Amino acid sequence: MAFTIWSKRFKKTFGRKEKKWNGDFRQPPKPEHYYTEQTGKCRWCGKIIVNKDGTIIHNRHWHPRCLDKYMFIYHPGETRKVVFQRDNGVCNWCNKKFGRWQVDHVRPLVEQKGKSIGELDFTYWELDNLQTLCSPCHHEKSGKESTGRAVKRKTKKAIRWKSLREVFGA
Repeated sequence: MAFTIWSKRFKKTFGRKEKKWNGDFRQPPKPEHYYTEQTGKCRWCGKIIVNKDGTIIHNRHWHPRCLDKYMFIYHPGETRKVVFQRDNGVCNWCNKKFGRWQVDHVRPLVEQKGKSIGELDFTYWELDNLQTLCSPCHHEKSGKESTGRAVKRKTKKAIRWKSLREVFGA
């Protein structure tokens, strides 16, 4: 993946104190080395960046592959570009090529809601979990998923109330 987006954001975060993750399941927490103060250290993997002769490169802060991973996860424009190139803009449900398309998570991100950093499954943000869908198919898929979650919640609630009634003899 080509590195196409860069801004002053890097200068704003380099060497700053680490911000705590706010629990937003739509975007994972930053890597633990992201807020490093050490030059020549990768902000993704935390390893030192070296030349072929073994000397440290102090004016770099990312390995090329680590930068690609970071950009893919944290910059939606890069994510859309990569998914579109892989799928050629063809909907994975109806196999038609539409002008309006959307990136969809095969396993929905909402499944990560309420989990702590240690419990998060980072494969939800990888390319294997993304697909191209046209707007009508994406709307249909999302509707089915939300309906399924609502039914599951209601049956769980009904079971809980039923067991309380049985306990108290009502």
